[in-house]
Amino acid sequence: MGLEGKVILNNVTYSGFTVDSAKADVSYIHHVATLQSLEANLYGGTLQADGRWNSESGAIGATLHADSVSVGDIPGVPAGLGAIISGDFIVGGNTNDLNNVVVQGKAQGNGLSYDGIALDGLTTGVHYGNGILQLTGIHGFIGGGTLRGDFAYSLSDGQTDGNLIITEAPLDMFSGLAGADLRGTVSAVVHVSGTEPIWSMDLNAADGAVNGMGFDNIYGNLHGTGRQIVIDDMTYRYKDGSHRASGSINLDSGILDLQIDTQHARLEQVLKATGKDLTGFTGWVNNTVHISGTTDNPSVDGKVILSYGSVKGYLYDYVQTDYRMANGVWELTNGRVSAYDATVRFSGTVGDRLNLDVDGSNLETDRLIHRKDVSLKGALNLQAHVGGTLDNPSVGGSVKGASLVVNDLPLDNISGNFTYGDGILRLHRFGFTQGDGKYEAELMHNGNNGRIIARASVDGGSLEISLG
Repeated sequence: MGLEGKVILNNVTYSGFTVDSAKADVSYIHHVATLQSLEANLYGGTLQADGRWNSESGAIGATLHADSVSVGDIPGVPAGLGAIISGDFIVGGNTNDLNNVVVQGKAQGNGLSYDGIALDGLTTGVHYGNGILQLTGIHGFIGGGTLRGDFAYSLSDGQTDGNLIITEAPLDMFSGLAGADLRGTVSAVVHVSGTEPIWSMDLNAADGAVNGMGFDNIYGNLHGTGRQIVIDDMTYRYKDGSHRASGSINLDSGILDLQIDTQHARLEQVLKATGKDLTGFTGWVNNTVHISGTTDNPSVDGKVILSYGSVKGYLYDYVQTDYRMANGVWELTNGRVSAYDATVRFSGTVGDRLNLDVDGSNLETDRLIHRKDVSLKGALNLQAHVGGTLDNPSVGGSVKGASLVVNDLPLDNISGNFTYGDGILRLHRFGFTQGDGKYEAELMHNGNNGRIIARASVDGGSLEISLG
């Protein structure tokens, strides 16, 4: 008995696989089923096939041609994997034991992405048998770089095993995964295994930037399970400065445990990574920091030393402080600034509000105050409390000094209290001596309009004061 005819199917689902439409010429003669000129539409693409199957022996043979099939929706494909695949394949084996059915061929893909990492294009050998899909001789294209390797995936239990070599690929392919703006090129050796999967990577990136902070090289070793990343040792170099990192980060939960040591880096480069306009801050940075908590609410504990730089044109020899940050509030302890012969100690907190105590000695007035109409020489000691906000700070405290020369007028035994806020400086009981005379003044200087208002008392002295 023999059968021949044409089969037309629409919206067919079998074992989770869906075919939108299909048509083929079929025959069944002497236990042999023949499929000719199959044309099927599925997963956004088309499949053409011819084949034969012997119902007595179970022997099967077929040729397949796929064009522009989207693999992301096919059952059994790992979550997060997407690609448009075309290729030619041969099917052989015996249906009496499906583990003996083998598919092999050559595939080409574009739009390939996994977990936010995308390739421009890819070619690979394909072999499927015993429930295991193998990709051999992988050759991918990423910008001006390449991806080569082999990869195996078990459809039954999700086990993976693969080795990949990335050569001079654009680093920005990892920007989405890292949550940062990455620039430069990267070469890496990656091994993948297990179901999560478990992976390890040796990498070297060159001539780029992270959130605008430049680097000559980044190199080191990472491993992890799924999106849990463990940094064994990572070094970030720019000119003669370096940052060295180790620890872990979970990209799903955001949990952090990182240690970063910075040596002899330029402050200007480090500040670029903040994304804020902090021009006018220069110097060298040594920093040790431990970061814990989560990416949404990190906690920071460290120590920083700045040396031989400037802040808005004011030079310093070094600035150092221990610091902690939790819930968006920075706590500074053991703070110390050295500039020329002056020393400033500080401690307190910085957050939405400022709460800092400052104790300065030997502050040279001619270096701190630059006015064409006033000549100052001498040094002052200062104790102050800083409040308000970073955008609108307020300061209150006291000053003392042994001697001060103002427009060639010598003043001795200077002391007084002051406040500053909203651009207005006020001096209270600001006193000094000159010869046998004692002087005390109340003064307000409005920095917004330049106006000065003052009242002074004189005891046993004579001094002309010119106010403008």
